[in-house]
Amino acid sequence: MNYYNNFTSSFRPYISDPYFCPGTFTTNGVCAHIDCEILGRNYWPKVFMPHNCTCEALGNNQSRCACLIICLAK
Repeated sequence: MNYYNNFTSSFRPYISDPYFCPGTFTTNGVCAHIDCEILGRNYWPKVFMPHNCTCEALGNNQSRCACLIICLAK
């Protein structure tokens, strides 16, 4: 019996590749001075794995960050 595979498989949160969906949030600041990827890691729990984030200026010192995050259901 391969104990290593049994041990490591118990820590894998996914049986298959995760499915990603878009997620957005609004933050204070202009896009030139914020990092949406870092802010996304603080906005969503770590299990959502935010990545490929972009920033959109909304005016009045506000910005919208859009990231891909793990969906809970397909």
